[in-house]
Amino acid sequence: MWIRVRTLSKALCLCLCAALCICFACAERPAALRVCLVIDIPGGIGDPGGISDSIWDAFKLVADEYPAFLYDYSYAVEDSERARMQASEEAIAGGSNLIISPGWLFENTAYKLQIAYPEVDLLLMDAEPFDGESYVSPASKHVACIRFHVEEAGFLAGYAVVREGYTNLGIIAGFAVPEVQRYCYGFLQGADAAAAELGISAELSIRHWNADTFGPGEHVQEKASQWYADGVELIFGCGGALYISCELAVQEPEQKVIVAGVFNMEYLGYGDPEDSAILFSPTLNIREATVIALRAYLENGNAWPAHMAGKTLRLGVREGCVQLAMLRDEWNLTRFTRDDYEALLARMRDGYYAISDNTDAPPLLSIFVDWEDAG
Repeated sequence: MWIRVRTLSKALCLCLCAALCICFACAERPAALRVCLVIDIPGGIGDPGGISDSIWDAFKLVADEYPAFLYDYSYAVEDSERARMQASEEAIAGGSNLIISPGWLFENTAYKLQIAYPEVDLLLMDAEPFDGESYVSPASKHVACIRFHVEEAGFLAGYAVVREGYTNLGIIAGFAVPEVQRYCYGFLQGADAAAAELGISAELSIRHWNADTFGPGEHVQEKASQWYADGVELIFGCGGALYISCELAVQEPEQKVIVAGVFNMEYLGYGDPEDSAILFSPTLNIREATVIALRAYLENGNAWPAHMAGKTLRLGVREGCVQLAMLRDEWNLTRFTRDDYEALLARMRDGYYAISDNTDAPPLLSIFVDWEDAG
């Protein structure tokens, strides 16, 4: 099933008004562009706060700026590589000039698509082509990839929780893959920096454990329960939905969880959000990243500019694409205030902290880290 969202009437009205006003700038605008978001949600857009909804919101913003920008979406009817490829091919057959695919589920699809349709422009959001064994560079100038400085997101989180007063921390990571490692190593670097500034490096203790899963599970909940019983105050759940098991392990009001990569805090937690153990999420601003990418594409005459064509672009704090997300956007930390947070962002934009994205080995730290094996 192909679902099309029509924006032509709005675009036409804007173009007519511009013509009547003899707006010379309109003559410089790119030709009509048809963009299709290919997603894995049967029924279409409907994952509130998810990556697809964030991209869809970006489409709306860009459409207000560029009257010739038309957008729609196609979705995979089932969770399979064949269905994702079919949805992409339907978008191309429907006349789309640019295909946008979000997340790791489309990495292998994009690898095949860039070979089968070398003249079709592709944007992989928070993903790169994957050939089944390893990540590969985009095949041509028609393919662009967006990744994020997730180590900066982790840094924000680690710094914030230590400044908030937490000194006994835990990290439960998913699989030991580069993006998860960057998140976790960033968290450690942020905690280390905050502890050094407060003069409490010797008092800070962090446990790290790879759960070898991106989903909830009994072994994850057992590990989290054990840690909380041992005095851990806060656990960073880094990897898909494993945070659910961390939250289920909470027994006391003072025990907290933070969650990696959630785009809308309204959709986290159980029961009353006010009673949730989830403190916040170090996350990615997918909407802003999409707007940045689309503007660059449109302003280059409907083609990827040199710094994006056939490359992976990483965005972070400097571009406004990494942040801490709070429930209902209400700041819920007391010692580490919103002003403190804004000051931290400013220092990071200025390069005050040397935040490593290296995943070959853990970062050098002054704090104690207990590296526990998965099991």
